[in-house]
Amino acid sequence: MPTEAEVADAAWGAPEPPPRVWSSGRWSLELRGDELADIRCDGVLLARSLRFAARDRDWSTVPLADVASSGGLRVEARYLGLGARWDVVLEVVAGADRLDVRLDAVGREAWDRARVGLVLLHPPTVAGLPLRVTHPDGTATETAFPGPIAPHQPATEIAALAYAVHGLDLTVEFDGEVFEMEDHRNWTDASFKTYGTPLGLPHPVAVQAGERVVQRISLVVAGTALPPEPPAPTPIRLVPTGRPFPAIGLAASTEPGEGPDVPAAFHLVEVDVDAPGWRRALDRALDAAEAAGAAADVRLFSREPDALAAPVAALAGRRVVRLGATATRTQVTEPGHAAALAAAAADLDVELVVGARSHFTEVNRRLAELPTTGSLAFASTPGAHDGERAQLVESIAMQRLVVEQAARIGRPLHVGPVTLRPRYLTFAARPLPAPEPGIGYLIAPDATDPRQRSAAAAAWSVASAAALAVDGVASISYFETWGPRGIVTAAGERYPVAAAIDALAALAGAERLAVDGVLPADVWVAAARRGADDTVLIANLAPRELVVPFRDGRSATLPPLSWTRL
Repeated sequence: MPTEAEVADAAWGAPEPPPRVWSSGRWSLELRGDELADIRCDGVLLARSLRFAARDRDWSTVPLADVASSGGLRVEARYLGLGARWDVVLEVVAGADRLDVRLDAVGREAWDRARVGLVLLHPPTVAGLPLRVTHPDGTATETAFPGPIAPHQPATEIAALAYAVHGLDLTVEFDGEVFEMEDHRNWTDASFKTYGTPLGLPHPVAVQAGERVVQRISLVVAGTALPPEPPAPTPIRLVPTGRPFPAIGLAASTEPGEGPDVPAAFHLVEVDVDAPGWRRALDRALDAAEAAGAAADVRLFSREPDALAAPVAALAGRRVVRLGATATRTQVTEPGHAAALAAAAADLDVELVVGARSHFTEVNRRLAELPTTGSLAFASTPGAHDGERAQLVESIAMQRLVVEQAARIGRPLHVGPVTLRPRYLTFAARPLPAPEPGIGYLIAPDATDPRQRSAAAAAWSVASAAALAVDGVASISYFETWGPRGIVTAAGERYPVAAAIDALAALAGAERLAVDGVLPADVWVAAARRGADDTVLIANLAPRELVVPFRDGRSATLPPLSWTRL
């Protein structure tokens, strides 16, 4: 009988190191490669993750090359890439009421970094809890973990954090760097992140060969633990919402060459209009949408507003349903860009959108600066900080949280593209080369995720749409039409995710049905009613078989990491 880790390896098509459970007295954790995950005391989850991270000047993460563990718990890892090499030792020491994690890292190459050191992830369940922040000068601030997703750092200049969780009084001590916290739910990460090297400090910073980084994070507890009981699943029923299921589209392919026609309600077309070949890229994407019978949702980005007039004029006679523009320097729709776009598009029958080319993060941070008219748009990438499959699964609930908060802004929402990995370098600290001829924008070096081809990615897509389909969301776009980041190959061979996208697209425009009841953990339902017919899509993201009972006596049995249609 395969283990759950082996089942997940097969479903995702990308093996991960099998987790090693470590315990000492009251303390336990899972060692997942180089990550100290799910740190618990007396069964209470205190930390989602603790690990080393090195981010280069463009905020890309130096990849793990190899890792080994030994002794009580000593992790030796090597990180190699992006011009860097880091040799790292993490040592865990457990006592009766404290757990110390000590870092000793040596940079072997001269390198420009944005951040290097330990990162602690607090679970999202701490949202709203009172929090005491002790600063390096000994003063303290009484605050709380944010309830709604916080646009800016909820805690800065951190030497220690203290809060109570399920009967335990927890103090987290930090040494070797000044730390601060950000609300990682902005990026659909299931965590609050406390990290070293505050964002307010200048970066990038030159690292000399042989430079050493020594840090420590300690978890100190008092009190008696009261581990929570997870809610028990109940039979469900589907209830009408009176609102339509969102339109489902695809992003235009960013692969060079010719590919197949891929039908969709719309193709999301992104074009860097500062690039020398912007016209070729725009025409290529618009021609592909037209050949596939799809409308175009066009998003332009430029350094200056006056660059928008020519590409908007090139849309005359094309079937364009939405049009937006963002500024390259901020990734959001600046007032000047909005005004220039509206003037250029005055004769077009098109819905104008504003928002962020990147994540909800920038909408949340710059909401007061965004134009007050136009629908709202932003992308979503669960792998922005961590590409492990646990993060992909945990991101689904955070996607729901993000769109619920965004919907309260009161504008129609257009979410996408939703991709497994970041599609471009969001905030590069250096001039970047132009994209390849005919390609809308410069693709990030690690934008292609091999799991795009997996069966689990299909189930994940159904779950994602189920999470994102809330009141106020008008459309969702996924992945690309074809290529390694698409739903079919360049030769037209369908990945498993293609069937999931087809099934979701069939729900569009029908009355969305909501779930009444408690689903098993990691199960999501997308459903809609058209006339007298209900279509129900159920996704199981757990690495085990699960049964979903309905109040009318039906039930659905789902294999691990799969989806089904009822």
